[in-house]
Amino acid sequence: MRVLVLQTTRMGDVLQTSPLIRGIRRNDPDAHIAVVVRRMGKAIVERNPDVDEVIVHDEDELFLDLRAQDSDRLLRAYETADRYVQLLRSKHFDCAYNCTHSLASAMLLKLAEIPEVVGAHLSEDWQYVLRGRWVSYFFTSVFHREYNDLN
Repeated sequence: MRVLVLQTTRMGDVLQTSPLIRGIRRNDPDAHIAVVVRRMGKAIVERNPDVDEVIVHDEDELFLDLRAQDSDRLLRAYETADRYVQLLRSKHFDCAYNCTHSLASAMLLKLAEIPEVVGAHLSEDWQYVLRGRWVSYFFTSVFHREYNDLN
């Protein structure tokens, strides 16, 4: 099994992804676990003994190029995104855990054609969908905090 964990938010969020990675390893000791992080999270994930591969996704530069209102930078953003999607496709992941929950991360996983995604992803008709019990609970609790006994 080839598993991708996508966590491109802040360093604390990268640290909080460690129990998920450990759980994946415990459930499937032979799994190949790759983790996608921004450059600032690389040192944290490299030290995790349960991680087999670290993929750095520097999305900040990509988003700056998209917002620049310059045709050369827009083309560069497209080429960067295409290279990244092709890289993920070439690794033939069986499933992905999207811990970022953004529309951009959901779109990235959709374009990478990973068959099973837990967390935010895009459906067959490109609708934003949350999949997984914990993710459903988390998002429900965030939007209805007044009813949540835990937080």
